Amino acid sequence: NQWVGAALALSALSILTVYLFMYRARDQLDRNLNKTMIKLGKKMLRDALIPDDEGGIVAVDYVVLMPGGILLFYLMNMPGNIYGGMRMDQWTQLLGSKSNHFGNPLYALGESVRVVRSLLPGIKVEGKVVFLPSAQFPKGRPENVCLLNALPDEISSLYIPANKIEMNDAWDKLVSIINGNQNQNYLQAKITRFDRI
Repeated sequence: NQWVGAALALSALSILTVYLFMYRARDQLDRNLNKTMIKLGKKMLRDALIPDDEGGIVAVDYVVLMPGGILLFYLMNMPGNIYGGMRMDQWTQLLGSKSNHFGNPLYALGESVRVVRSLLPGIKVEGKVVFLPSAQFPKGRPENVCLLNALPDEISSLYIPANKIEMNDAWDKLVSIINGNQNQNYLQAKITRFDRI
């Protein structure tokens, strides 16, 4: 009976330790992501569901208003060695001796960029698949794929200012379209504003 109590206490302590470790790791990821977001732009939509022209939706992790256009990106939390290419249907993550196959994220990115360009004609729209710095690409990174810490350098063309009124109008239109999905029982995008430092 005494051993059962000790085993339960040890199990509870182990679960609490794992939970705290995961919480701290997620908190560190959020801080790093927020630092990058501050460098990118003042307005951002997170977990955006955007209606396409066929009655469906595309899901985008982040939509950022930049001085020269709109940036869409997918955040990939996949440490280890990543192998993939522009036209490969399946990519591979090697983490130690384990491998994980996943669909080419560039396909979804391309469709999302196409949809937003169709909603905002005349506005520059770019997209990136962004991996956390714990990912490595031994055979090279495909085009439109980068690491989080390199993202600001990868999108330098979006820092060239466009017409501010047109950009703000385009942003307001996109936010309205995304938030209009709320009426159709879709999730509303979380709007976050970052002030430049």
